[in-house]
Amino acid sequence: MKKVYPSASPAVESLATVAFSAAVVSEYTIATGDQLVFSDVLTNEGNAYNGTSGEFTAPRDGLYVFHVVLEIGRGGAVGEVILQAGGQILAKMYTQDKYFGDQGSISAVRRLKSGQVVSVRVFLAGGASPMVLGERLCLFSGFLTRT
Repeated sequence: MKKVYPSASPAVESLATVAFSAAVVSEYTIATGDQLVFSDVLTNEGNAYNGTSGEFTAPRDGLYVFHVVLEIGRGGAVGEVILQAGGQILAKMYTQDKYFGDQGSISAVRRLKSGQVVSVRVFLAGGASPMVLGERLCLFSGFLTRT
């Protein structure tokens, strides 16, 4: 007897339409409080990520996963990198660049409401001005897992 499997429901199929990945190609100098911009948009299913502002805006209510990989260099700074949604901290990491650079990553799973904005911000100690390194060493990505 041949088994018949139902096709995915429209709700399941629509989940795949919200996903993004963006990178930094050219290094740039940062200051404390800066919102980081990952301008090289590699994937933007659902057009929810803005490569000019560095912000992801949730297109619908749901459970989202975010990941940030960041390498900061050439500034002698201790920094706090924050992944935030609507001004609330989702996750954070610390970096310390003494001579060459420091790389780290953070991930978060968060239920968002439609219209909530997710971004990456950096806060530095001591007034240093390090660089966010390019060549796709820095990435910001996310996707909707379920509504």
